[in-house]
Amino acid sequence: ECVASSLGTPAHERTPLRCPPASLQALVEAGFDVMSVANNHSMDFGRAAFDDSLKQLRQHHLLALGAASMRHQPQTALVLVKRGVRIGLLGYFHPPPKPYDDVTKARRDVDVLIVFNHWGRENRAEPMPQQRQLARALIDAGADAIVGCHAHVVQPVESYRGKPIIYGLGNFVFDAMPLNEARRRGAIAELDVTVRGVVARPLVATRMDEHLRPVVVP
Repeated sequence: ECVASSLGTPAHERTPLRCPPASLQALVEAGFDVMSVANNHSMDFGRAAFDDSLKQLRQHHLLALGAASMRHQPQTALVLVKRGVRIGLLGYFHPPPKPYDDVTKARRDVDVLIVFNHWGRENRAEPMPQQRQLARALIDAGADAIVGCHAHVVQPVESYRGKPIIYGLGNFVFDAMPLNEARRRGAIAELDVTVRGVVARPLVATRMDEHLRPVVVP
């Protein structure tokens, strides 16, 4: 949730977030494959820095999710093929009122469709009614699972029509705000994916230690 570029100047007076592009190598070494760029800090240093961030991700062989959402454009699903299963991914920052065309189009080309939303209000442990409505509408349109973040605290999980909605994963690694205990907490979502759909395992609880390193909570 930042700009991975040395370009640009702060686009607003709120706390702008950036990391040196070289730090993306840490994500590669940690085993990440896809990073969502659909969030409220991606444009902190302007369009040139955002575009450069996408370039830096490509150079580190990391796939970017949700760039079209930041440009207010229709989004084409990122499709990964794993063990013969076509997995479609869509990522949104404050999704448009009806992003259902994206979902309907993506549904035709994939076995499973997962939507990743950067949404809601910070520090709120319960999702807003609008989030619940949107999540269910996305599933009605064809999504198989909804995964969310942004509140910086862990939010609940529910099932709708047998499909998981994970409203908020809290903080896994984050050092740009004062950390109370709730903000130190995070969760890892594990999803079993087959051609028949998605089954969510119980969330794996994490906590940032005194050095801001995430550790699994027994």
